Amino acid sequence: MRHPIMKGAIDVKKGTLFFDYLKTTLNFEDKISFDTDEIITKNLRVTDEEGNKASLKGGVFYDGDKTFTLSLDANMNRFKILNTLKKDNDVYYGTAYATGRFSIAGPFSALTIDADLRTDRGTRLFIPLDKAQEVEQNEIEFVSESIRKDSTDSQKGKKEEVADGGIKMNFNFNFTPDAYGEVQFDKQTGDIMRVYGNGLINLKIDTKGDFSMTGDYEIDRGDYTFTFQNVLNKKFNIQRKQDQLVWESV
Repeated sequence: MRHPIMKGAIDVKKGTLFFDYLKTTLNFEDKISFDTDEIITKNLRVTDEEGNKASLKGGVFYDGDKTFTLSLDANMNRFKILNTLKKDNDVYYGTAYATGRFSIAGPFSALTIDADLRTDRGTRLFIPLDKAQEVEQNEIEFVSESIRKDSTDSQKGKKEEVADGGIKMNFNFNFTPDAYGEVQFDKQTGDIMRVYGNGLINLKIDTKGDFSMTGDYEIDRGDYTFTFQNVLNKKFNIQRKQDQLVWESV
């Protein structure tokens, strides 16, 4: 039988799904229904590793031509969506908790993740810019260089295969003062800006290595340690007073 048809339902207990790119674990349990060319759930109860809750609906769909498509929508409440270290991703890393909408759609070979989220307490996002010095860039940009073409035909084929698939993420974040942000200009010398504030930021990320961050962020408070060639080391406290950002030398 080339096109098997399954019908029925199963009750899932203690199901687990691990997202390697985000280093997060989803635990779930609910009824999953099987019908012609689809596996669906109407209200899957999902928790993260700390017990924070989300509800999910959607399923896996089959077009009869060896293509499986995923379509899932989730509503989450202070859900842990990121749990990475610098060794996992040297463009951005940290821990993120968020409330809002989250969706995954597309064939398994080329998934797209969209999200409209508000950050919650416990969020700590780190952006290391040390690599900018290594390539001697004069401007700081949050857009990484796309994958370079390789000179050999075999390696070129592998690059094109990656470019056609993978995961693309489009996140709209409403950052609140509960979220901690750290921009590391030179972590080795301590040239770091630490901030809390408000902002509407769009993050576009994919597993090819492309990364862009656009939007506006208004600092509410924080500090910045300025260093220069291991000779100068000066710390400033940053505070907003009467709608003005004030830098005070410590």
